[in-house]
Amino acid sequence: MEQAPLIIGIDPGTTLGYAVINTDGELISIESSKDLSLSLLISKIINLGKIIAVGTDKKNIPSFIREFSAKIGARVIAPKEDIRVAEKQKLTENFNTKDYHQMDALASALFVHKELKPLLKRIQDYAEKNKKESIKNRIAELVIAKELNIKDAFELIEKPEKKESQVIKKVIEEKKLDEKDFLRLYSRLNSYEKENYLLKKQRDHLINEIKSIKDKYNYLLENINKLKTDKKSQELINFKEKRIHSFGREIKNKEYEIAQLHNEIRRLYFFISDLNNNYVVKKLDNLGYAEFEKKGMLLNIQNNDILMVNDPNVINERIIEQIKDKVHIIIHKTDISKKTKELPFLFINSKRLRVIEDKYFALVNKKDLNREKSQINLLDKVVKDYKKERAILADKNY
Repeated sequence: MEQAPLIIGIDPGTTLGYAVINTDGELISIESSKDLSLSLLISKIINLGKIIAVGTDKKNIPSFIREFSAKIGARVIAPKEDIRVAEKQKLTENFNTKDYHQMDALASALFVHKELKPLLKRIQDYAEKNKKESIKNRIAELVIAKELNIKDAFELIEKPEKKESQVIKKVIEEKKLDEKDFLRLYSRLNSYEKENYLLKKQRDHLINEIKSIKDKYNYLLENINKLKTDKKSQELINFKEKRIHSFGREIKNKEYEIAQLHNEIRRLYFFISDLNNNYVVKKLDNLGYAEFEKKGMLLNIQNNDILMVNDPNVINERIIEQIKDKVHIIIHKTDISKKTKELPFLFINSKRLRVIEDKYFALVNKKDLNREKSQINLLDKVVKDYKKERAILADKNY
């Protein structure tokens, strides 16, 4: 069931106070205690609903509240100036509080609700106008906690496939990823996890059905052994055995599909988390015409792209003309021939780099690649200087 969006106000200190309200400003929970640690506070409020905003009565946000909001993924909203005691009393006058810790926490929560009220009204109006009240809470969570606009939040929930293709294109071409893009990919990961859940349920159903069939089979076998096997009973046994084998194969196929989805999720998480330290590189088997026909549309080679080519000795002159002004660096796995070295690219052996590969793309460590570029440029300068000195000496001797 979808969790209701909530707002929490926290008064940290030796005695910690907190108050949880809903988006209508109604009190859900309030408490103060000397024994409330960060982990205990989270465990107390986690089942109440989805915390989307955290309030404080201080303009300088306390470290406890920053850490709390980071762990639960909520947005912190602080006043421009510390909330005065008189204002706290006015905010909480219609509520019962046991001490000033609870009053401060509740005042913080109600301050946040007051600040968010116009935005909550726009979300409600948008949901009603578009007949999307069933996802109103999810829209509120993305708009308030993650600071998306209402339309983007709606499209992220309703049209994840469209947004996913835009994000992948952005990562490939611009080599950058912002929080909104990550949220869209996160939505896609959630769909994978739901699919995994359904596959597991289907697998469990098949396992239970197999168990039921095995029980019937054992019952039949026991009775057949008592009464002597006849032809019809044997045919039934053979049929049941074939069904058991068929279900067994189906379970293995489902488990393989689940494993593949898990691997895809792990690869996606890893690529997302390590973009700052690596270059995104596009992969080709060779520089031939057939390879570009097959992968050209998918890879969409742009200016300043880096390629990883398994065998760069297989080339097509038309393809070289197409990419020579866009690509400057080619990382190769196979040793390159003398003819290939004459091509207008900087060739770097993949064995000298830290590389993580996927089917069509790879991550190459930035430090390793920059080091190799510097060494090649330095060597090229030494060779050119040497040739220049030899030419000068030859002219003198002549």
